[in-house]
Amino acid sequence: MKTYTNTGNKDTRSGFGAGLTELGKTNENVVALCADLIGSLKMDDFKKNHPERFFQVGIAEANMIGLAAGLTIGGKIPFTGTFANFSTGRVYDQIRQSVAYSDKNVKICASHAGLTLGEDGATHQILEDIGLMKISQSNTDLYLKRHKRNKKNLSKVLSSLTEKLELKKAINLIESYDISHFSGKKALAGQITYNRTGKVKDLYRTYNISKKNSGNDIGSMEEVIERRFSKKDRELILPSLILIDGSYTHLKAVRKVLDRLSVKGVSLLAISKGARRKPEMDLIHTETGKKLSLRKNSPEFLFIQEIRDEAHRFSISKQRKKELKGASKSSLDTIESVGIERKRALLRFFGSFDQISKASTKDLMKVRGVGKKTANIIFNNLH
Repeated sequence: MKTYTNTGNKDTRSGFGAGLTELGKTNENVVALCADLIGSLKMDDFKKNHPERFFQVGIAEANMIGLAAGLTIGGKIPFTGTFANFSTGRVYDQIRQSVAYSDKNVKICASHAGLTLGEDGATHQILEDIGLMKISQSNTDLYLKRHKRNKKNLSKVLSSLTEKLELKKAINLIESYDISHFSGKKALAGQITYNRTGKVKDLYRTYNISKKNSGNDIGSMEEVIERRFSKKDRELILPSLILIDGSYTHLKAVRKVLDRLSVKGVSLLAISKGARRKPEMDLIHTETGKKLSLRKNSPEFLFIQEIRDEAHRFSISKQRKKELKGASKSSLDTIESVGIERKRALLRFFGSFDQISKASTKDLMKVRGVGKKTANIIFNNLH
């Protein structure tokens, strides 16, 4: 058993500061970020010894976590420092999305946990910090379990699905479609593709839905399938399986189009929300009209959900980009007090320019950065 010699008592913060400084000397990729609490976190020596690798972010903890996550992309190992409340509660969303889900190597360091900041009051105290981080870890573990499969495991999942669906041909290529729209208008469909090694982003496509089908989910799906499998696209490799985000009714509509176009050898599967819209209650529909029975945490069930979620993410992101691109051509351009950032804020809040034009002055003021004066200007220019 290794023996440790006591070299003197020292508070935890000072130990952290000394350790960080020493680590900075041995690893040039170590960087430090602080939210205006250099003295409290004992980061003074690191800043003095490695000024080019120290970032004073100020009282902007969320920005600090986002910046730290970004630094990891370049191979840096960031250590962030602030009080426990501001390291967890205030920045939970940034940790969850930018660090945990993205699997970034960020070291989140904190001091003054619990009730130790008595003199600073309840705003600086936190008791649920460890609980929040445990929840984030649990959710991330589930995410990684679903999304980080190696090629061997994915191949096994597809082979298992082939067997469970009683298909004559192995599943080698899967396409999935999702319809996205703003309040029933400007509908867009996203098509994503998976093979036995994962996503094939070169085969991702989008389709603008015609006005006659915009707002009609089944009509939109029929239009997309018609265009995808029309004669001019026949030279493209056909998928083994199409996964539809919808019910058995959607599945039957797609089959009808494929039969009309004489498309052979393509199997269909649909996934829809179940009771209380909980993910574990999702329903998987087969062409026989029966539900596919899978264990709720089985690799096959999670993989089908993953494809559906990826199609939804892709179509939504393309829809938003399309709408933002149109921002430069909207009637808001004629209003001097509305720049591109304010236009984006308005669009995010209302969803479309049609909804912005219908908003009252009071509604417009709910948008961050839009005061009464600006709201009146926007309203008067749009009416």
